[in-house]
Amino acid sequence: TSGWCLGPGDDAAFFDKEIPDPTFVVSAINGRLGNLPPDPAFAQMNGNRSWAIPWMEDDLSLASAELWVNRTIEHAALAHEYGTSGLLGLMWRTWETSPQITALASAGWATNRPPLSDVAVYTDFCTANFGADTAPECVARFLEVDSYVSPMVTKLPRNGQRCCGGPMGADVVPSASLLNVTGFEQWLEKVEGVEYIERATRWVNLFRYHRQTQLVSNASAYVHQAAISHTLPAWTLEQAQNMSLLYTEMVTLLLQITTSPGELGMLGAHEGANWPSVFNASVQALVNRPSDCAVTLSGAECYSDPSKNRTFSHMAWISDPSTTQESCAAACFESDLAYAAVEFGVACFCGAGLPSPSLLLQRSACNAMVCGGNHSESCGGPDIMLVYTYSCSTAPGGITPHEAQTLQPPRVYGGEARMLETAVRTVVSRRSETMFQVEISILSASPPSAVFLHVATLAPLPLTNVLDPISKTPHSQVYTGGYPLTSLPDEFEYWTTASFASGNDLRYPLAVNQSVVLV
Repeated sequence: TSGWCLGPGDDAAFFDKEIPDPTFVVSAINGRLGNLPPDPAFAQMNGNRSWAIPWMEDDLSLASAELWVNRTIEHAALAHEYGTSGLLGLMWRTWETSPQITALASAGWATNRPPLSDVAVYTDFCTANFGADTAPECVARFLEVDSYVSPMVTKLPRNGQRCCGGPMGADVVPSASLLNVTGFEQWLEKVEGVEYIERATRWVNLFRYHRQTQLVSNASAYVHQAAISHTLPAWTLEQAQNMSLLYTEMVTLLLQITTSPGELGMLGAHEGANWPSVFNASVQALVNRPSDCAVTLSGAECYSDPSKNRTFSHMAWISDPSTTQESCAAACFESDLAYAAVEFGVACFCGAGLPSPSLLLQRSACNAMVCGGNHSESCGGPDIMLVYTYSCSTAPGGITPHEAQTLQPPRVYGGEARMLETAVRTVVSRRSETMFQVEISILSASPPSAVFLHVATLAPLPLTNVLDPISKTPHSQVYTGGYPLTSLPDEFEYWTTASFASGNDLRYPLAVNQSVVLV
């Protein structure tokens, strides 16, 4: 069995007493999202094999970085003291939690071993991943942001993070509370070796991304404050623009470290929930809502509207029993469209111009049905729409619907033809290897027309497509290629580009992996 608790609240060792079968294993995750240590009742379980389950990361920061080596060591030591049979690590992401996994793996049960320390774990971790030369500085940097300042207060700030699954919110973040990444950046400059630089760059970019989530949360707090105020400040639009730009930079930094499903989950949390439901909700609250709309019926006309080929492509709603000519006008005003159209008594459509004259009907045809929200008004009929102009007044301040549209962050998977360029440009130091090779995997609706590897000032090298013989997936392409190191300078930058006929073909870079190949 495994659950949120070891057993019933009044007797956590209940299962051990009631089910004495020695093959029956009892386990439980640590309480309060991993912040509580293993249940002391583990020590009472004499009849069963028992496993403690510490959290390698928790639900409160799945959209940002988490480091819990100190907590993992503490909880592993208590689990051993209580006589548990083993440990299981609970996590959703992989490389982001690798220091904790290292600590969990090092927490052996041999009684003659010296106590495990966070310094020892990070020394092993830093040496293996980034090289021995910079390990001492690496250890110092990671210890600055690992685990707690005090109980329930983490060294890695959690501004804007919410439970559960990566949601974010609006928090005011003082400058002093922003994650300081300068020390990590200075350490990165000292790391040498292609593979070490690559790994260190990914970690530094994770911390840069973490800081960016704080900046987005802070900007969102100002926009939210403006949205709920009675008179919108003059800086409303500027703050909303700033939030959109900061969000774009945040997602860009995330894409730079996206190499596994864990990061794709973070991306999904932002694009699927955080922008539409949190940040964009604040933007939409800034829009000037019409306080009064007047309908101009003197020039109104009646048009046919075939249900299989709608006359107006923008549908405000298809069935609302409270529909009136004025409510439809207000909806079209918010969409920044000049013409409103009511249909079937309950539907509302909007358009930028008049329909084709070939669809024109007798004006009386639009009296077939009254509006659901005002029976004294005509609201078209079945596949018949009443089209009219309107005027709406608004409260002072705020932004226009068009301005709200301009605040939407640019999407790498939408828009006109474009080039995809990997944002990370890594400096490589040549050593004894003879070939520098790059591999890039791209998920797209259709294959790119060309993919190139760029190194310093050399001519771009076309990369070769390699079809995955296992998955046979037509929408995932892997491109490889490389240069002999003898043709490259001692130090160089490299990046990749991919050309697409349409930006809509590109969803997101699935993975970008670089390696040096020995030949």
